[in-house]
This record gives sequence, C-alpha cells and structure tokens, in this order.
Amino acid sequence: YHQRGSEHTLYVKWKGTEINAEWSGQIIKRIRVIGNAIYFYSCKKIYKSTFSPPEEIKISYQRDKLENEKVLHCGLCSRVREGQRFVYRMCDDPDLLGIPIQPSQPGLELRN
Repeated sequence: YHQRGSEHTLYVKWKGTEINAEWSGQIIKRIRVIGNAIYFYSCKKIYKSTFSPPEEIKISYQRDKLENEKVLHCGLCSRVREGQRFVYRMCDDPDLLGIPIQPSQPGLELRN
C-alpha cells in the first residue's frame, strides 16, 4: 500500500509485519493494484512493484510514457492510435491492447 504524505515509500503488511521499500525516484503518482502487483507512474515512466515473501519488495521499470499517451487515475492510460482513442491498463501493452472509446458516448468522461 501507499500512504499519502509518503511519496517515496511503498509498504506491505505481511503476517503482522510492515515491510517498506524506499523509492529513490521522483514522487510516486497514479498508483494502482492490478493483479498481484502495484503499478505506478513517476517521472514519465511506468513501474511495477511486487512483494516476494518474507521481506522483499521489488520495483522494476516497465516502460516510458508514450508521447501522445495520458496516464489517468485508477491505473488506466489512454492514447489515440490509428485515429481511434483506446483505453488500457498501465500493465497492458499500449500497442496491442485497449478498448476503443467513441468520443460521443453519453456520460463518458476521461479525466487526468
């Protein structure tokens, strides 16, 4: 988990013990749990964090933010590809996956 005010630390509570990992990069933003990993955005890059019991939190670089990509709240990204806007999870390959979104869909709003 991540606590507000701790922009450089990730925590895991396992069997009553709190384990933390200090992040040496810039402030952790746009954090989201997807599957058994935590994905976050920092300094125009997307990272993945996993817990390896009993006491190791691993943080690995996943990819750079693409030029025309928006990193949204709730672990989603969006970008225009071949004239169509696609929305996909931070963990997905932006060139292969995504749900096409029609800009005229009623009630649909993508916010940063």
